[in-house]
Amino acid sequence: MPTSAQALSPLESQLLGDLDLEKLSDLAEVLFALNNYRIGPIPGFYVAVEVTSGSEWCVGQLSADRAKPLQLFDNKIYKKPETAQRAAERMRAKDLAKMRQMNDGEQSSGATTKKKGSNKKK
Repeated sequence: MPTSAQALSPLESQLLGDLDLEKLSDLAEVLFALNNYRIGPIPGFYVAVEVTSGSEWCVGQLSADRAKPLQLFDNKIYKKPETAQRAAERMRAKDLAKMRQMNDGEQSSGATTKKKGSNKKK
């Protein structure tokens, strides 16, 4: 499984640096399958991540990438885990809405099919 060329941010390095690389690789394999065998962030898969024990959280997105299985949005730090969780839920809802729009667009632009037997004479 290939990896992206994105480097880890300082916070991602801090949080992921001490983890077992073999287990992270196994996680990335599973995420790769969940992401339809594509590398990169998985739409809708957001989590609240504890940054500083008991005092700071941010939102992360699971990613099908051995080098970076968790992409952190560390530009916004939250003081409560519930607030980070709500932010993750809003991001998920946004992704799902975008995916629905794409699916609706594909269905409306696709060829229309006739029902079987619709040309029968009465």
